[in-house]
Amino acid sequence: MFGLIGSRFDGKHSEETPVYSWTDLGVRYDATGERFDMKSRSVLCPVLDGLPQACGTFFGSLDRAYREEMPQVLLGTGQGDGGTTWIGLQGFSGRLDEVTGSAVLPYGLEPSAVITEVGADATGLLLALQRESVLPSGATLTLGLGLGGYHMTATGLTFMEGSRPADGIQYKSFNGARAQASVGIEYPLSKRLSLGGTMRADL
Repeated sequence: MFGLIGSRFDGKHSEETPVYSWTDLGVRYDATGERFDMKSRSVLCPVLDGLPQACGTFFGSLDRAYREEMPQVLLGTGQGDGGTTWIGLQGFSGRLDEVTGSAVLPYGLEPSAVITEVGADATGLLLALQRESVLPSGATLTLGLGLGGYHMTATGLTFMEGSRPADGIQYKSFNGARAQASVGIEYPLSKRLSLGGTMRADL
């Protein structure tokens, strides 16, 4: 069996909440990307009648998108109960793009967030096992497991809002492991048409 699985995830989140204490951390790097200076400052908000009072606001945002294509080649063998066991390989290629922003500011000041941009490409291969069983209703239940590895190359850039530098991008590459589990069900509508869905969990 040959197949192609395509997936995409898009998510956005923002948060604004009062804060009662925080620590500012400033880091400077030289031209080679090595850290050479770091300073920190802790701020404690006042306490009134034994209760802490908020004196600042945290602003945060997250914008993330991930897309992936997964071709697969599986070989199946029939079972005596009418089910089929499939085993084979699933390759995948994915792209992650993420932008986060955060700032903690005393009341009365305009926010100037720290922005972090991350981009990453992942390629890998899974050994896949799937079991198809025909239910009394005529529907087909599919349980799947996958285990393998991947290689990822990533870039990252952190800067103050409104002052994005032309350089300073950090590069990183690494290897990792991936495990996947899936469950799906498919209902036949005719000899040539069926309707179904699959849920997948990744680690």
